[in-house]
Amino acid sequence: MSLRKPKIVVIDDSEIVLEVTKSALEGAGYDVVTHDRPAGCVALILHEKPDLVLMDVNMPGLGGDTIVSVLGKAAPTSDTIVLLHSSLSAEVLRAKVTTAGAHGFMQKSGDPFGLVREVARWLKRSPNSGNMRAAIVTSGDERMSSTRLAAAPTSGSASDSASGLSAARRASGTLRLDAPTVLLVDDDMSVLSGFRRHLQNDDMSIEFALSGGQALRRILSDTPPDAVVCDMLLPDISGIEVYQRAVAAEPSFRQRFAVATGASGTPSVMSFLATFAGPVLHKPIDAAQLSQAVRSCLAGVRKFAKSSVRQ
Repeated sequence: MSLRKPKIVVIDDSEIVLEVTKSALEGAGYDVVTHDRPAGCVALILHEKPDLVLMDVNMPGLGGDTIVSVLGKAAPTSDTIVLLHSSLSAEVLRAKVTTAGAHGFMQKSGDPFGLVREVARWLKRSPNSGNMRAAIVTSGDERMSSTRLAAAPTSGSASDSASGLSAARRASGTLRLDAPTVLLVDDDMSVLSGFRRHLQNDDMSIEFALSGGQALRRILSDTPPDAVVCDMLLPDISGIEVYQRAVAAEPSFRQRFAVATGASGTPSVMSFLATFAGPVLHKPIDAAQLSQAVRSCLAGVRKFAKSSVRQ
């Protein structure tokens, strides 16, 4: 008999936040349900009966703190842990927690590992007397905002997984010429949102990673992306290491990897770029530059796929 996965409902009007949060939490083994607007939130939560809710605060039409207040009246004895999830300051969120009757808050962060850690910590709590309002936490000592963590280790080294990964890609048909998958890696959600807008009219599946560790887990999976656009400076593992480990696992990533960098790179980045053969994007990146870089990477996908067929 398998144990039930903890269920988490994420409410946010940002598609990027929903996708990144869902990816991080599902990767940690949670059952995740997302909703992108205030309307229908209360009914969804009552229907799903989740273990935890991450509720955005600033949404058009109706604030998340108001929704939490309504939810408390609709289900005053629920054991669901309800957290405000926002980029607002801790002081502002602490006040909203008190007025709304939430259990606490989590500040949005570019660190998916911190998010997973904080969710796991909250799920270990048990609301007193089964009352959803009984476990409110407003102390600054709780430190709800996520801290930077080292990337979780992947299973096996890149070199150990190289041959198996290549075989899995060919067997599973993940080199899709009609609808390729592009992984965009950057620790700034606004940058990822801009990338999505630039590529929204292209026929491809867009995925996101907010750190090098998250990107590597996706790249080293059994169904890796067909192309990668990766920022050089990431909070845990550098874009240089992401590229090196991707190539060690699948050499064709040399042709299917683009990098993004700011105006002033570190000596290690500048040294890397001197020998890097793929597309290099200098921020700020416009639509034409990104589209051209992605097309160049996907040309590498097609070249590799044709070579594999001949073999």
